[in-house]
Amino acid sequence: MLRTFVTSVRELRGQEIADAIIDRARPEIRDGLRLGSITTNGWYPVDWYVELHKIATELTREGPALSRAIGREGSRQNFKGVYRFFAMILSPDSIMKRADHLYKMFWDTGRLEVIEVRPGYSKIRFVGCEGFDANLWGQLIGASEMMGELGGGEDVTIKTLSGGGDSPDMLIEATWR
Repeated sequence: MLRTFVTSVRELRGQEIADAIIDRARPEIRDGLRLGSITTNGWYPVDWYVELHKIATELTREGPALSRAIGREGSRQNFKGVYRFFAMILSPDSIMKRADHLYKMFWDTGRLEVIEVRPGYSKIRFVGCEGFDANLWGQLIGASEMMGELGGGEDVTIKTLSGGGDSPDMLIEATWR
């Protein structure tokens, strides 16, 4: 996902901003992205994502809306090809029912609990996501919105009911038609 973060920023804000983020990152992130040792399917510490989001929001002077846009774009990029096919044949309801499996594909900290899913509605709880901050939650919400759209949902809206921010937990509800 670190590579997807950079390609998402490049798509959204241009090559200059993407390069500046890499330039300002700590050496192990900067060198890993430049030299290719950071792969698209590798697991990396949560604080690396926090750092990249922090640099991006400082450079652009944008707030959590940027992180949400990065999440949306990253989901769009991640679900191309065969993954896009699966997203297209699934409804938002079925995607939300399997959200815990999708979460585990991208994060190795915390867990996602599907509390309720019915046509046009779901309630989901994230628990124990240590190190997450408002930007990472924003990225996760943006990614979830895009997944609902890729599954054919319209007017996908996600509302935080509790947590988020610097909390390791968050409760959200999603609606769509």
